[in-house]
Amino acid sequence: MAQTADPARAIAALTPLKILIVAEKEATLTEDVGRSFVTAIQRAFQGGLTEAPDGSEKYYSVGDELGVEVQTLHWVPKKNPNLDSPAPSIAEGARTVADAATAAFDNRVEERLTAERLLASCGHLFVVALLKDAPAAEGKFGQWLDRVATDALRPDHENRIGLLPVALDTQSEDVRLGQFNEFQRLPVSDLGEHALRAGYLGLLVLQRAWSLLTKDADGRMKLFISHAKKDGAAIALAMKAQILSLRWLQPFYDACDILPGAPWRRVLRNGVRDSAIVVLRTDIYEQRPWCVQEIQWAEEFGCPSVVVDLRAASTMPRESLPVAGMVTVTIYDGNLIRILNAALREAMRVRLFRRTIELLEKAGVVDQRKVVTVPRPSISTMGLVFERFLQDPPQNGCDEQGKKRTITPDEVEWVVTPEPFRESLRAPAERLVAAYFKNAKLVNPRDITF
Repeated sequence: MAQTADPARAIAALTPLKILIVAEKEATLTEDVGRSFVTAIQRAFQGGLTEAPDGSEKYYSVGDELGVEVQTLHWVPKKNPNLDSPAPSIAEGARTVADAATAAFDNRVEERLTAERLLASCGHLFVVALLKDAPAAEGKFGQWLDRVATDALRPDHENRIGLLPVALDTQSEDVRLGQFNEFQRLPVSDLGEHALRAGYLGLLVLQRAWSLLTKDADGRMKLFISHAKKDGAAIALAMKAQILSLRWLQPFYDACDILPGAPWRRVLRNGVRDSAIVVLRTDIYEQRPWCVQEIQWAEEFGCPSVVVDLRAASTMPRESLPVAGMVTVTIYDGNLIRILNAALREAMRVRLFRRTIELLEKAGVVDQRKVVTVPRPSISTMGLVFERFLQDPPQNGCDEQGKKRTITPDEVEWVVTPEPFRESLRAPAERLVAAYFKNAKLVNPRDITF
Protein backbone atom coordinates (compact mmCIF):
# COMPACT_ATOMS: atom_id res chain seq x y z
CA MET A 1 0.00 0.00 0.00
CA ALA A 2 1.23 3.42 -0.94
CA GLN A 3 -0.24 5.16 2.12
CA THR A 4 -2.11 4.58 5.36
CA ALA A 5 -5.72 3.67 4.75
CA ASP A 6 -8.32 6.36 5.46
CA PRO A 7 -11.53 4.52 6.50
CA ALA A 8 -13.80 7.53 5.89
CA ARG A 9 -12.51 8.04 2.35
CA ALA A 10 -12.64 4.29 1.76
CA ILE A 11 -16.32 4.17 2.72
CA ALA A 12 -17.03 7.13 0.43
CA ALA A 13 -15.16 5.30 -2.35
CA LEU A 14 -17.76 2.54 -2.20
CA THR A 15 -20.32 5.21 -3.22
CA PRO A 16 -18.58 6.72 -6.23
CA LEU A 17 -21.61 8.70 -7.44
CA LYS A 18 -24.79 10.32 -6.15
CA ILE A 19 -27.46 12.07 -8.20
CA LEU A 20 -29.39 15.05 -6.81
CA ILE A 21 -32.43 16.45 -8.66
CA VAL A 22 -33.34 19.93 -7.41
CA ALA A 23 -36.13 22.42 -8.08
CA GLU A 24 -37.37 25.53 -6.35
CA LYS A 25 -40.93 24.27 -5.90
CA GLU A 26 -42.14 20.82 -4.99
CA ALA A 27 -44.72 20.94 -7.80
CA THR A 28 -41.91 21.12 -10.37
CA LEU A 29 -40.77 17.67 -9.25
CA THR A 30 -44.16 16.04 -8.78
CA GLU A 31 -46.40 17.31 -11.57
CA ASP A 32 -46.55 16.67 -15.32
CA VAL A 33 -43.24 17.20 -17.13
CA GLY A 34 -41.12 17.41 -13.98
CA ARG A 35 -42.49 14.14 -12.64
CA SER A 36 -41.72 12.32 -15.89
CA PHE A 37 -38.18 13.77 -15.87
CA VAL A 38 -37.58 12.65 -12.29
CA THR A 39 -38.91 9.16 -13.04
CA ALA A 40 -36.75 8.81 -16.17
CA ILE A 41 -33.60 9.80 -14.26
CA GLN A 42 -34.45 7.43 -11.41
CA ARG A 43 -35.00 4.61 -13.88
CA ALA A 44 -31.72 5.39 -15.67
CA PHE A 45 -29.74 4.65 -12.49
CA GLN A 46 -32.05 2.48 -10.40
CA GLY A 47 -33.58 0.44 -13.18
CA GLY A 48 -36.88 -1.36 -13.25
CA LEU A 49 -38.06 -4.71 -14.50
CA THR A 50 -40.90 -3.61 -16.76
CA GLU A 51 -42.23 -0.66 -18.74
CA ALA A 52 -45.57 0.94 -17.82
CA PRO A 53 -48.43 -0.83 -19.64
CA ASP A 54 -49.86 2.47 -20.90
CA GLY A 55 -46.72 3.15 -22.94
CA SER A 56 -45.75 6.27 -20.97
CA GLU A 57 -42.35 4.77 -20.07
CA LYS A 58 -41.55 3.34 -23.50
CA TYR A 59 -38.27 5.25 -23.71
CA TYR A 60 -37.14 4.84 -20.09
CA SER A 61 -34.45 2.45 -18.89
CA VAL A 62 -35.23 -1.12 -17.89
CA GLY A 63 -32.74 -3.29 -16.02
CA ASP A 64 -30.92 -3.93 -12.78
CA GLU A 65 -30.11 -1.26 -10.23
CA LEU A 66 -26.70 0.36 -10.71
CA GLY A 67 -26.28 1.13 -7.01
CA VAL A 68 -26.47 4.91 -7.50
CA GLU A 69 -28.58 6.89 -5.05
CA VAL A 70 -30.99 9.36 -6.67
CA GLN A 71 -32.58 12.01 -4.45
CA THR A 72 -34.87 14.97 -4.98
CA LEU A 73 -34.75 18.29 -3.15
CA HIS A 74 -37.03 21.33 -3.28
CA TRP A 75 -37.38 24.73 -1.63
CA VAL A 76 -40.86 25.56 -0.30
CA PRO A 77 -42.61 28.92 0.36
CA LYS A 78 -41.76 30.50 3.69
CA LYS A 79 -44.43 29.57 6.23
CA ASN A 80 -42.30 29.37 9.36
CA PRO A 81 -38.58 29.91 10.10
CA ASN A 82 -37.68 26.32 9.21
CA LEU A 83 -39.51 26.16 5.90
CA ASP A 84 -37.28 28.70 4.18
CA SER A 85 -34.52 26.11 4.11
CA PRO A 86 -34.33 23.14 1.75
CA ALA A 87 -36.92 20.48 2.44
CA PRO A 88 -35.88 16.90 1.77
CA SER A 89 -38.10 14.91 -0.55
CA ILE A 90 -37.22 11.23 -0.78
CA ALA A 91 -37.47 10.01 -4.36
CA GLU A 92 -39.63 6.96 -5.01
CA GLY A 93 -36.50 5.10 -6.06
CA ALA A 94 -34.73 5.65 -2.72
CA ARG A 95 -34.39 2.27 -1.08
CA THR A 96 -35.04 3.28 2.53
CA VAL A 97 -35.39 6.37 4.64
CA ALA A 98 -32.03 5.49 6.21
CA ASP A 99 -30.37 5.47 2.79
CA ALA A 100 -31.86 8.87 1.99
CA ALA A 101 -30.62 10.29 5.28
CA THR A 102 -27.00 9.52 4.41
CA ALA A 103 -26.92 12.44 1.96
CA ALA A 104 -26.73 14.77 4.99
CA PHE A 105 -29.75 16.88 4.09
CA ASP A 106 -31.37 18.66 7.02
CA ASN A 107 -34.10 21.26 6.66
CA ARG A 108 -32.85 23.06 9.78
CA VAL A 109 -29.15 23.39 9.00
CA GLU A 110 -28.49 24.70 5.50
CA GLU A 111 -24.71 24.43 5.98
CA ARG A 112 -25.09 20.71 5.48
CA LEU A 113 -25.85 21.38 1.83
CA THR A 114 -22.36 22.68 1.13
CA ALA A 115 -20.18 20.84 -1.35
CA GLU A 116 -17.89 19.61 1.43
CA ARG A 117 -20.81 17.98 3.22
CA LEU A 118 -22.31 16.52 0.09
CA LEU A 119 -18.99 15.08 -1.07
CA ALA A 120 -18.15 13.58 2.32
CA SER A 121 -20.20 10.48 1.59
CA CYS A 122 -19.49 9.98 -2.12
CA GLY A 123 -16.76 10.33 -4.70
CA HIS A 124 -18.75 12.47 -7.14
CA LEU A 125 -21.99 14.46 -7.05
CA PHE A 126 -24.12 15.19 -10.12
CA VAL A 127 -26.83 17.83 -9.75
CA VAL A 128 -29.76 18.14 -12.17
CA ALA A 129 -31.46 21.52 -11.65
CA LEU A 130 -34.98 21.80 -13.05
CA LEU A 131 -35.58 25.53 -13.58
CA LYS A 132 -39.11 26.91 -13.88
CA ASP A 133 -40.74 30.34 -13.52
CA ALA A 134 -37.38 32.18 -13.65
CA PRO A 135 -36.02 31.55 -10.12
CA ALA A 136 -34.66 34.72 -8.52
CA ALA A 137 -30.91 35.03 -7.96
CA GLU A 138 -31.50 36.52 -4.50
CA GLY A 139 -33.84 33.71 -3.42
CA LYS A 140 -32.73 30.74 -1.33
CA PHE A 141 -32.76 28.42 -4.35
CA GLY A 142 -30.83 30.85 -6.56
CA GLN A 143 -28.25 31.44 -3.83
CA TRP A 144 -27.78 27.71 -3.33
CA LEU A 145 -27.28 27.12 -7.06
CA ASP A 146 -24.67 29.90 -7.11
CA ARG A 147 -22.81 28.33 -4.16
CA VAL A 148 -22.81 24.83 -5.62
CA ALA A 149 -21.62 26.15 -8.98
CA THR A 150 -18.86 28.13 -7.25
CA ASP A 151 -17.76 24.97 -5.43
CA ALA A 152 -17.89 22.92 -8.63
CA LEU A 153 -15.55 25.42 -10.32
CA ARG A 154 -12.95 25.26 -7.54
CA PRO A 155 -9.69 23.63 -8.71
CA ASP A 156 -9.75 21.15 -5.81
CA HIS A 157 -13.26 20.06 -6.79
CA GLU A 158 -12.52 19.65 -10.49
CA ASN A 159 -14.42 16.67 -11.91
CA ARG A 160 -16.09 15.97 -8.58
CA ILE A 161 -19.28 18.00 -9.01
CA GLY A 162 -21.32 18.04 -12.22
CA LEU A 163 -24.23 20.38 -12.95
CA LEU A 164 -26.93 20.09 -15.59
CA PRO A 165 -29.33 23.08 -15.68
CA VAL A 166 -32.60 22.21 -17.48
CA ALA A 167 -34.86 25.16 -18.36
CA LEU A 168 -38.46 23.92 -18.36
CA ASP A 169 -39.81 27.21 -19.75
CA THR A 170 -38.51 30.11 -21.81
CA GLN A 171 -38.40 32.48 -18.80
CA SER A 172 -35.77 30.28 -17.18
CA GLU A 173 -33.47 30.01 -20.19
CA ASP A 174 -31.65 33.31 -19.62
CA VAL A 175 -32.22 34.16 -15.95
CA ARG A 176 -28.98 35.20 -14.24
CA LEU A 177 -27.94 32.99 -11.31
CA GLY A 178 -24.35 33.99 -10.50
CA GLN A 179 -21.69 31.32 -11.07
CA PHE A 180 -24.43 28.86 -12.01
CA ASN A 181 -24.51 30.62 -15.38
CA GLU A 182 -21.05 29.19 -16.12
CA PHE A 183 -22.77 25.87 -16.85
CA GLN A 184 -24.43 25.46 -20.25
CA ARG A 185 -28.20 25.49 -19.86
CA LEU A 186 -30.42 22.98 -21.66
CA PRO A 187 -33.73 24.35 -22.98
CA VAL A 188 -36.31 21.58 -22.71
CA SER A 189 -37.16 22.06 -26.39
CA ASP A 190 -33.67 20.77 -27.27
CA LEU A 191 -34.79 17.33 -26.12
CA GLY A 192 -37.00 16.99 -29.19
CA GLU A 193 -40.53 15.64 -29.39
CA HIS A 194 -42.58 15.63 -26.20
CA ALA A 195 -42.90 11.84 -26.05
CA LEU A 196 -39.12 11.44 -26.22
CA ARG A 197 -38.00 14.19 -23.85
CA ALA A 198 -37.99 12.30 -20.55
CA GLY A 199 -36.22 9.30 -22.07
CA TYR A 200 -33.62 11.51 -23.73
CA LEU A 201 -33.02 13.39 -20.47
CA GLY A 202 -32.39 10.09 -18.69
CA LEU A 203 -29.83 9.22 -21.38
CA LEU A 204 -28.21 12.65 -21.13
CA VAL A 205 -27.84 12.44 -17.34
CA LEU A 206 -26.28 8.98 -17.72
CA GLN A 207 -23.80 10.33 -20.25
CA ARG A 208 -22.92 13.48 -18.30
CA ALA A 209 -22.45 11.52 -15.07
CA TRP A 210 -20.30 9.01 -16.97
CA SER A 211 -18.17 11.91 -18.26
CA LEU A 212 -17.79 13.19 -14.70
CA LEU A 213 -16.49 9.78 -13.58
CA THR A 214 -14.05 9.65 -16.50
CA LYS A 215 -12.68 13.06 -15.44
CA ASP A 216 -13.47 14.49 -18.88
CA ALA A 217 -16.29 17.02 -18.60
CA ASP A 218 -16.37 17.48 -22.38
CA GLY A 219 -16.23 13.77 -23.20
CA ARG A 220 -18.72 12.14 -25.54
CA MET A 221 -19.37 8.46 -25.10
CA LYS A 222 -18.44 6.45 -28.20
CA LEU A 223 -20.66 3.57 -29.30
CA PHE A 224 -19.10 0.98 -31.62
CA ILE A 225 -21.69 -0.50 -33.99
CA SER A 226 -20.64 -4.10 -34.64
CA HIS A 227 -22.65 -5.57 -37.52
CA ALA A 228 -22.61 -7.85 -40.55
CA LYS A 229 -23.12 -5.85 -43.74
CA LYS A 230 -25.04 -8.57 -45.56
CA ASP A 231 -28.10 -8.57 -43.31
CA GLY A 232 -27.34 -5.86 -40.73
CA ALA A 233 -26.50 -2.75 -42.74
CA ALA A 234 -30.00 -1.24 -42.62
CA ILE A 235 -30.37 -1.48 -38.83
CA ALA A 236 -26.74 -0.38 -38.37
CA LEU A 237 -27.33 2.78 -40.42
CA ALA A 238 -30.52 3.49 -38.47
CA MET A 239 -28.57 3.04 -35.23
CA LYS A 240 -25.85 5.37 -36.46
CA ALA A 241 -28.43 8.04 -37.35
CA GLN A 242 -30.07 7.68 -33.92
CA ILE A 243 -26.72 8.16 -32.17
CA LEU A 244 -25.83 11.18 -34.33
CA SER A 245 -29.17 12.80 -33.43
CA LEU A 246 -27.95 13.05 -29.82
CA ARG A 247 -24.96 15.39 -29.77
CA TRP A 248 -23.59 14.00 -26.52
CA LEU A 249 -22.95 10.61 -28.15
CA GLN A 250 -20.56 9.56 -30.92
CA PRO A 251 -20.84 6.49 -33.16
CA PHE A 252 -17.99 4.34 -34.44
CA TYR A 253 -19.07 3.00 -37.81
CA ASP A 254 -16.36 1.26 -39.80
CA ALA A 255 -17.32 2.61 -43.24
CA CYS A 256 -17.04 6.19 -41.90
CA ASP A 257 -14.32 5.94 -39.26
CA ILE A 258 -11.63 3.92 -41.06
CA LEU A 259 -10.01 6.45 -43.40
CA PRO A 260 -8.29 5.57 -46.68
CA GLY A 261 -4.69 4.54 -46.02
CA ALA A 262 -5.26 3.94 -42.30
CA PRO A 263 -4.08 0.64 -40.72
CA TRP A 264 -7.63 -0.66 -40.60
CA ARG A 265 -7.02 -3.59 -38.25
CA ARG A 266 -5.49 -1.30 -35.60
CA VAL A 267 -8.22 1.33 -36.04
CA LEU A 268 -10.89 -1.33 -35.62
CA ARG A 269 -9.25 -2.80 -32.52
CA ASN A 270 -8.74 0.62 -30.92
CA GLY A 271 -12.31 1.53 -31.80
CA VAL A 272 -13.58 -1.45 -29.80
CA ARG A 273 -11.18 -0.73 -26.92
CA ASP A 274 -12.30 2.89 -26.54
CA SER A 275 -16.06 2.34 -26.92
CA ALA A 276 -19.13 0.71 -25.56
CA ILE A 277 -19.92 -1.95 -28.15
CA VAL A 278 -23.39 -2.53 -29.59
CA VAL A 279 -23.52 -5.97 -31.21
CA LEU A 280 -26.26 -6.20 -33.85
CA ARG A 281 -26.58 -9.97 -33.83
CA THR A 282 -28.29 -10.88 -37.08
CA ASP A 283 -28.47 -14.38 -38.58
CA ILE A 284 -25.25 -13.82 -40.55
CA TYR A 285 -23.31 -12.10 -37.74
CA GLU A 286 -21.29 -15.01 -36.36
CA GLN A 287 -20.45 -16.28 -39.84
CA ARG A 288 -18.36 -13.16 -40.35
CA PRO A 289 -14.80 -13.55 -38.93
CA TRP A 290 -14.37 -9.84 -38.24
CA CYS A 291 -17.66 -9.64 -36.38
CA VAL A 292 -16.47 -12.50 -34.18
CA GLN A 293 -13.10 -10.74 -33.75
CA GLU A 294 -14.81 -7.53 -32.60
CA ILE A 295 -16.80 -9.32 -29.94
CA GLN A 296 -13.66 -11.18 -28.80
CA TRP A 297 -11.81 -7.87 -28.49
CA ALA A 298 -14.71 -6.51 -26.44
CA GLU A 299 -14.42 -9.50 -24.12
CA GLU A 300 -10.64 -9.13 -23.87
CA PHE A 301 -10.79 -5.41 -23.05
CA GLY A 302 -13.80 -5.80 -20.76
CA CYS A 303 -15.70 -3.21 -22.79
CA PRO A 304 -19.28 -2.30 -21.86
CA SER A 305 -21.22 -4.52 -24.26
CA VAL A 306 -24.83 -4.91 -25.34
CA VAL A 307 -26.09 -7.63 -27.67
CA VAL A 308 -29.14 -6.76 -29.79
CA ASP A 309 -30.69 -10.09 -30.77
CA LEU A 310 -32.08 -9.61 -34.29
CA ARG A 311 -32.08 -13.26 -35.38
CA ALA A 312 -35.20 -14.45 -37.15
CA ALA A 313 -34.69 -18.19 -36.67
CA SER A 314 -37.01 -19.94 -34.22
CA THR A 315 -34.32 -22.49 -33.30
CA MET A 316 -30.86 -21.22 -32.40
CA PRO A 317 -27.60 -23.19 -32.69
CA ARG A 318 -25.38 -23.86 -29.69
CA GLU A 319 -23.79 -20.65 -28.41
CA SER A 320 -20.44 -19.92 -30.05
CA LEU A 321 -19.85 -16.31 -28.99
CA PRO A 322 -18.55 -15.14 -25.57
CA VAL A 323 -21.74 -13.27 -24.67
CA ALA A 324 -22.69 -14.92 -21.37
CA GLY A 325 -21.88 -11.82 -19.32
CA MET A 326 -23.36 -9.30 -21.76
CA VAL A 327 -26.74 -7.56 -21.59
CA THR A 328 -29.14 -8.71 -24.33
CA VAL A 329 -31.82 -6.46 -25.84
CA THR A 330 -34.62 -7.11 -28.33
CA ILE A 331 -36.33 -4.41 -30.38
CA TYR A 332 -39.47 -6.18 -31.58
CA ASP A 333 -41.10 -2.72 -31.76
CA GLY A 334 -38.18 -0.93 -33.46
CA ASN A 335 -37.34 1.06 -30.32
CA LEU A 336 -33.68 2.01 -30.84
CA ILE A 337 -33.69 4.08 -27.65
CA ARG A 338 -33.95 0.81 -25.72
CA ILE A 339 -30.54 -0.10 -27.14
CA LEU A 340 -29.06 3.25 -26.10
CA ASN A 341 -30.45 2.91 -22.58
CA ALA A 342 -28.89 -0.54 -22.21
CA ALA A 343 -25.54 0.56 -23.67
CA LEU A 344 -25.22 3.70 -21.54
CA ARG A 345 -26.27 1.88 -18.37
CA GLU A 346 -23.68 -0.83 -19.04
CA ALA A 347 -21.01 1.83 -19.68
CA MET A 348 -21.99 3.50 -16.40
CA ARG A 349 -21.85 0.18 -14.52
CA VAL A 350 -18.32 -0.55 -15.78
CA ARG A 351 -17.17 3.02 -15.09
CA LEU A 352 -18.59 2.99 -11.54
CA PHE A 353 -16.66 -0.21 -10.87
CA ARG A 354 -13.36 1.15 -12.20
CA ARG A 355 -13.82 4.47 -10.43
CA THR A 356 -14.43 2.65 -7.15
CA ILE A 357 -11.03 0.96 -7.47
CA GLU A 358 -9.39 4.32 -8.22
CA LEU A 359 -11.02 5.92 -5.18
CA LEU A 360 -9.99 2.99 -2.97
CA GLU A 361 -6.41 3.58 -4.06
CA LYS A 362 -6.71 7.28 -3.16
CA ALA A 363 -7.98 6.20 0.25
CA GLY A 364 -4.85 4.08 0.72
CA VAL A 365 -6.73 0.79 0.68
CA VAL A 366 -5.23 -0.78 -2.44
CA ASP A 367 -2.30 -0.28 -4.77
CA GLN A 368 -3.97 -0.21 -8.17
CA ARG A 369 -0.86 -1.59 -9.86
CA LYS A 370 -1.35 -4.77 -7.84
CA VAL A 371 -5.04 -5.07 -8.67
CA VAL A 372 -6.40 -6.95 -11.67
CA THR A 373 -9.94 -5.83 -12.49
CA VAL A 374 -12.36 -8.13 -14.30
CA PRO A 375 -15.33 -6.01 -15.44
CA ARG A 376 -17.90 -8.79 -15.25
CA PRO A 377 -18.04 -12.08 -13.29
CA SER A 378 -17.39 -14.33 -16.28
CA ILE A 379 -14.84 -17.15 -16.43
CA SER A 380 -14.08 -16.44 -20.09
CA THR A 381 -13.62 -12.71 -19.47
CA MET A 382 -11.39 -13.50 -16.51
CA GLY A 383 -9.17 -15.78 -18.60
CA LEU A 384 -8.75 -13.17 -21.35
CA VAL A 385 -7.96 -10.41 -18.82
CA PHE A 386 -5.35 -12.62 -17.14
CA GLU A 387 -3.70 -13.45 -20.47
CA ARG A 388 -3.56 -9.76 -21.35
CA PHE A 389 -1.87 -9.09 -17.99
CA LEU A 390 0.85 -11.61 -18.85
CA GLN A 391 1.36 -10.09 -22.29
CA ASP A 392 1.35 -6.46 -21.11
CA PRO A 393 1.91 -6.22 -17.33
CA PRO A 394 1.56 -2.80 -15.64
CA GLN A 395 4.64 -0.69 -14.95
CA ASN A 396 6.05 -0.47 -11.43
CA GLY A 397 8.73 2.21 -11.42
CA CYS A 398 12.40 1.55 -12.22
CA ASP A 399 15.07 -0.73 -10.84
CA GLU A 400 18.48 0.36 -9.51
CA GLN A 401 19.84 0.62 -13.07
CA GLY A 402 17.00 2.89 -14.09
CA LYS A 403 15.27 0.27 -16.18
CA LYS A 404 11.50 0.13 -16.08
CA ARG A 405 10.18 -2.82 -14.16
CA THR A 406 6.76 -4.40 -14.35
CA ILE A 407 4.45 -5.99 -11.83
CA THR A 408 4.94 -9.76 -11.70
CA PRO A 409 2.03 -12.18 -11.25
CA ASP A 410 3.28 -12.99 -7.74
CA GLU A 411 2.93 -9.32 -6.72
CA VAL A 412 -0.79 -9.14 -7.56
CA GLU A 413 -2.82 -8.85 -4.34
CA TRP A 414 -6.41 -8.59 -5.55
CA VAL A 415 -8.52 -9.80 -8.45
CA VAL A 416 -11.67 -7.70 -8.30
CA THR A 417 -15.03 -8.22 -10.02
CA PRO A 418 -17.97 -5.78 -9.71
CA GLU A 419 -20.27 -8.48 -8.35
CA PRO A 420 -19.49 -11.88 -6.84
CA PHE A 421 -19.54 -15.01 -8.97
CA ARG A 422 -22.50 -17.33 -8.59
CA GLU A 423 -21.83 -19.86 -5.84
CA SER A 424 -21.47 -22.74 -8.31
CA LEU A 425 -18.81 -20.82 -10.28
CA ARG A 426 -16.88 -19.32 -7.39
CA ALA A 427 -14.62 -22.34 -6.78
CA PRO A 428 -13.55 -22.64 -10.46
CA ALA A 429 -12.98 -18.88 -10.56
CA GLU A 430 -10.79 -19.01 -7.44
CA ARG A 431 -8.77 -21.88 -8.92
CA LEU A 432 -8.25 -19.87 -12.09
CA VAL A 433 -7.05 -16.90 -10.02
CA ALA A 434 -4.63 -19.14 -8.10
CA ALA A 435 -3.24 -20.56 -11.34
CA TYR A 436 -2.21 -17.09 -12.54
CA PHE A 437 -1.69 -15.11 -9.33
CA LYS A 438 -0.81 -17.34 -6.39
CA ASN A 439 -0.92 -14.55 -3.78
CA ALA A 440 -4.13 -12.85 -4.93
CA LYS A 441 -7.63 -12.97 -3.46
CA LEU A 442 -10.80 -12.95 -5.58
CA VAL A 443 -13.11 -10.24 -4.22
CA ASN A 444 -15.65 -7.58 -5.14
CA PRO A 445 -15.08 -3.98 -3.90
CA ARG A 446 -17.11 -4.41 -0.71
CA ASP A 447 -15.04 -7.46 0.28
CA ILE A 448 -11.80 -5.45 0.43
CA THR A 449 -10.86 -4.79 4.04
CA PHE A 450 -9.24 -1.59 5.26
